[in-house]
Order: sequence, then structure tokens, then C-alpha cells
Amino acid sequence: MKIGVGITTYNQEDYFKTLYDSLPLDKIDELVVVNGGDKYKGDYDCDWIQHNKNRYPSVCRNDCITFLTNKDCGHIFLLEDDIIIKDENVFDEYIRISENTGVKYFSFVSMSRECGQPNNRNPAAEIHYNADTEIVLYNHMCNEFTYHHVSCFEKTGLYDSNLRDAFDLDLVYRHSLKEHGTPFWW
Repeated sequence: MKIGVGITTYNQEDYFKTLYDSLPLDKIDELVVVNGGDKYKGDYDCDWIQHNKNRYPSVCRNDCITFLTNKDCGHIFLLEDDIIIKDENVFDEYIRISENTGVKYFSFVSMSRECGQPNNRNPAAEIHYNADTEIVLYNHMCNEFTYHHVSCFEKTGLYDSNLRDAFDLDLVYRHSLKEHGTPFWW
């Protein structure tokens, strides 16, 4: 299956460029960026969707998902523009863990309320599937980097484009009802 990456950005070209420069482009089959703000000056080797007016993040993410599913991507990663990829194998690792566990939705969380300080988090639970497959669970997430198997969207649908702030919560809740991932709030 093809790996698709969608990045949402808004008036943060410095952050976006840092993220873009950190991407292992040779491991990504399709890359789309949805910019909800001013046009960027740089020239980036990717597909680009430029909104003429500011839209909710849910609309921007849906544009990424629609573009990537239309390109037959089976593994869809959605990234915020203010993160950096530190391990070029991160996409392969999320896919491997999904295949080993059957979990179809994962979220990387750098901010997590009530879970301790960065680099010193207190996981709420750890699940060991085998010697090389472990999932660490935290409560209260902030979706900056998410992995979705395409079947999640086929069964759950896209983000609710009417929601401005709780769009992540809504989608994660619907994913949890379809058992794509962990129970809600984990």
C-alpha cells in the first residue's frame, strides 16, 4: 500500500520549511500540503492546495485525506506544520505496529495533559504484543502526528468540517466506536 502524508499549515513558513526539510521524501509515495494562510515563497516538491480564505483545521485535514485517498494511499499520515521528523523510519514503524497489532489509528503526542513533562511522561498503560511491539498509552491527546489506515475513513468518515476546535475529539471518538484504535481518551 502507498504511504501518503498530508501537512496542514497556516502562516508558518519557517516551521513548515523545517518540517519539510526533515521529511524522508524517498519513503513517501504522495505528499500534499494544505495551506490555509498566505502563499509561501519557497518552492516545495509536493502537491499543494492553497485556500483563498482561512478555513477550519478540519476542512484542511479533510482536503489532505481526500487528496491522498484519491491517489490510492492506504497508509495516511496527517502532520501539523510545527513538528520535526527525527527518525526517517517513523512511517514504516507506525505501519509495522499497525500490522502487528491490528490497531488502525495512532497519534503521536508531544503535549498531553496530566501525563508529566516532556521527556518524562507517565504512561497510563503499556501494551506488549511481543518482543518488538509495544504501545504506550496516555490520556488526553493533542493530534500533531497521526496515522490512519485508509479503512478508518472508509468506515468512520472524515473530520466533521463544522467543528472548529473539537474536530480531533469527534473523529477519535468515532474511530474508537469502530474499534480502529484504543478506547476513547486513550
